[in-house]
Amino acid sequence: EYGIPPDLLLICLVSLAGIGLLYGLGRTISSQLAGSLLLFFFTLTLFLGDTPQELIGGRSSSYFILPIMMASMLVRPSASFVVFAILFVIQSVIGAAVLGYLPNFLIGTGYFMAALISWLSAHTLEQVIKELRATNQELDQRVAERTQTLNETLLREQRESNRNRAILHSIADN
Repeated sequence: EYGIPPDLLLICLVSLAGIGLLYGLGRTISSQLAGSLLLFFFTLTLFLGDTPQELIGGRSSSYFILPIMMASMLVRPSASFVVFAILFVIQSVIGAAVLGYLPNFLIGTGYFMAALISWLSAHTLEQVIKELRATNQELDQRVAERTQTLNETLLREQRESNRNRAILHSIADN
């Protein structure tokens, strides 16, 4: 019999509700809070999705680069370093407590490099956006000044036209 297993259907419905909640939270309260919660649940899903061995030194450990990179865009550029540190500490604790492993500094270095690249990209993008905003403000100021000048010129021309019209009418009346 084909169909969606009830457990999978429940997971899909809860996921959709969670996405809707995060979207609403981001639109009404704080996009950084919504981004942080998304990162938390995404990372939690990664931790719950595999065995401790795979999480610490196997293929699953590479998946944790995603939340590191996402943090710099969803929260702020420096958040990539915070997520890197948290993930590396959690993986080190799991490795030591569950498996008796020493921290894997090679994976930690990879996480740090991902955090650095993410920070550089997001920071550069943030700087470009600031420069664009400043340029837009300057252009808006110039447009406002030019509009003011044109309005003053138009009023002056209208006054002069009215004066000339009045002079012509007075000459025509005589």
